[in-house]
Amino acid sequence: MVEILLEAIDIHRFFNKQHVLKGVTLDVKEGETKVIIGPSSC
Repeated sequence: MVEILLEAIDIHRFFNKQHVLKGVTLDVKEGETKVIIGPSSC
């Protein structure tokens, strides 16, 4: 079984009044790479 190294549950993020992350949940297991990219691709 692969170990979960990082777990994020129900993450919300605002930039000024814009709600950009709305309840994001993810986990990162050993050997994985994950990226969150917005409309600007930055």
